[in-house]
Amino acid sequence: MLEVGRVHNKNKNPTAEHAIGELRCELKRINPEGGPVSTATLAIATSRLNSRLRRGGLSALESMCCRDQYTHSAISVSDRELISQQQSSRVQNHPYDYVSQSRSHGRLPPVTLAPGDLVYNAVDRDKTKARPRYLVTSVDGEWCLVRKFSGSQLRSKQYRFRLSECYLVSPTVPQPSVPNQAIETSSDEDEEGCVPPEISDVPTMQASPVPPPCAARLPSPVIAPRERPRRQTRLPRRFDDFVVTMR
Repeated sequence: MLEVGRVHNKNKNPTAEHAIGELRCELKRINPEGGPVSTATLAIATSRLNSRLRRGGLSALESMCCRDQYTHSAISVSDRELISQQQSSRVQNHPYDYVSQSRSHGRLPPVTLAPGDLVYNAVDRDKTKARPRYLVTSVDGEWCLVRKFSGSQLRSKQYRFRLSECYLVSPTVPQPSVPNQAIETSSDEDEEGCVPPEISDVPTMQASPVPPPCAARLPSPVIAPRERPRRQTRLPRRFDDFVVTMR
């Protein structure tokens, strides 16, 4: 059965990513200066990886061909036992991987969600745009199904998130501390009866009287524009022997 990886899971295929990482390290050992990889170099690196001894004292070539890579004699290898051993070792190392790969040195605790909540995904990190919002449609154990908001539209595609990867969207509108019904039912008489006696004798401040509005506005004075200052001009001395007409 082929299980399709989740879109928002960057580590959806760890076995293949680990194999590619090993191949890159082997290519660096063969050619530390870097550069284009030829077919012969790729074949040498792949052959070295396949002949390297793994857990259990067998290499990948021996596990696949059931033959000793040096003497070519037949060896007994059970595929089911190899698969179960690898799966159990990976499950055993999962808690340590959470601690080593997470920035907070621990796995986030799952939050309590219900259908209709707006959440963010902790994996979505982008400095060029805001973090997208998701609407929770259903919750199943430690998993939840969400749908993405694009502006004011709700997308039809559903995503599968862990509860530990989500956190609630904080409300932007503050809630009133006193209900409106309590304010409307209160009357002036009740407010006067609730005034303590120690502050009932305090003199109240009288508001300053507001001047009545003018019946008619006086016309505003007309301000003449200021003239631009001028300065006297004179000819240079070298023009004293000439007759110059000024325009």
